[in-house]
Amino acid sequence: MTNATPPPMGWYPDPAGSEQERYWDGERWTRNLRNPPEPEPAGHVPETLAPVTRVPSSARQTPPAPRHAGADAPRSKWGTTTDGVPLAGWWWRVLSTVIDFVLVWVIVGITMRAKIASIMDGYQTFLEDAMRKVSAGASPSDVITAQALAEAGFVLDMTNLMGAVIISQAIYQFIMLAACAGSVGQLVCGLRVVTINQGQDHRRLVWWRALLRATAWACVEFGNQVIVLLTPFSYFMPLWQRSRQTIHDAIAGTQVVRPVRQRNAE
Repeated sequence: MTNATPPPMGWYPDPAGSEQERYWDGERWTRNLRNPPEPEPAGHVPETLAPVTRVPSSARQTPPAPRHAGADAPRSKWGTTTDGVPLAGWWWRVLSTVIDFVLVWVIVGITMRAKIASIMDGYQTFLEDAMRKVSAGASPSDVITAQALAEAGFVLDMTNLMGAVIISQAIYQFIMLAACAGSVGQLVCGLRVVTINQGQDHRRLVWWRALLRATAWACVEFGNQVIVLLTPFSYFMPLWQRSRQTIHDAIAGTQVVRPVRQRNAE
């Protein structure tokens, strides 16, 4: 009696009679079953027999490195946010500030015109009285003193007016930032105030951050009455500060950007 040579390892029709295939490990049938593979279509060439076409090394292309969001945005000498939106240039920020300053002063001038007229009349009276005393032989340093200015009514009125302007500007900034992510001047100049390094989200600023930024701005303005040049220092900070932030930007965690409008393809 001749012993038959066992078949090689592989998948074979199930000797148990099922429609599946059973795996032969070279010595015995295992419990592993699978569905038979679908038949190859006519004319199919197995991969092992298909001709291999070699591509010249000069024609091979290296896949580009992944790029972060906003990488296609144009570069700015003022830098960009981490998501690729250009930061606002310093002169654009100056122009927007001037526009807002004029706008707020026009509104305050209309609503508080009686107070402004009283200040002008008090200043004119003080100046005429000082000129009379100087003409009578008094020294200007004896006439225009800190005590004389404190006693003049227009000085207190002017201080109250400046406080009203600062508070009005802060309220105006809060409303505009929470609604439009920018004041009127910033919108005219194409600027937006965004959360730091989130330039793509420039539709509006969350209300509490807008309130924090406006409050910080007002504190800097009031502090400037005591610490002279605090306001200019804050506005000049973007010239050397890497994130291009002022004091109120740094406190509120914001940046001013100038998003580039995408043109529709023709």
